[in-house]
Amino acid sequence: LSYRSNTPLNSAVLVNAGAAGVLPGGETAGPRGNTANGLVNVLGVIPKTALFDAATWAGELVWAHLVSVKSGANLFQGEGYAQCLSRANGGVRARDWGKWDGCTTSNYVGMSAAFTPTWYQVFPGVDLSAPLAVFGGLSGNAPTVFGGNQGNGNYSLGLAADVYQKYRFDLKYIDYFGRLTANAAGTAVDTQNGFTSLLKDRGSIYLTFKTTF
Repeated sequence: LSYRSNTPLNSAVLVNAGAAGVLPGGETAGPRGNTANGLVNVLGVIPKTALFDAATWAGELVWAHLVSVKSGANLFQGEGYAQCLSRANGGVRARDWGKWDGCTTSNYVGMSAAFTPTWYQVFPGVDLSAPLAVFGGLSGNAPTVFGGNQGNGNYSLGLAADVYQKYRFDLKYIDYFGRLTANAAGTAVDTQNGFTSLLKDRGSIYLTFKTTF
């Protein structure tokens, strides 16, 4: 568990700041406030089964809570604040924005999970493994940038070969998921819940190689 005081919050824009988004004196531009955070993780090993020789697994739950906004509330992109309210309700938007538009909620819960089965000596001197992982927001949007968004995340599927415990080859597919809101004409993205939601149709394949000396 942790408590962060005067930390930068989810911001719609940066004003009166230089190219790096920093005000004179080194202060970060945009809203700041207090947050409470927590995480719990578990991990383990599975012995030999009929499907694999061994496997490792891990899981994590994260939680974030907005305690208060201390400054820059007019720039805070949170539900009930000006950056997420319609002009009719005293805000800046043409309509009220909610969590699916990227606005911070009071609480956020996210998760990640990983599972890697391994097969030893599939070929002489070669061990194979298949790393699988997923990360996603389960509920709400975090108060800090990149802290997590509901329904937003990524997953990966891979195949790795350790050759003579010296060379490592990794082939991995990574893709993203998330929620987008289109404009009235349906021709462009109006808002998105999480930056990587824009990549949900941009799956990629990566091949890497490393060795030790």
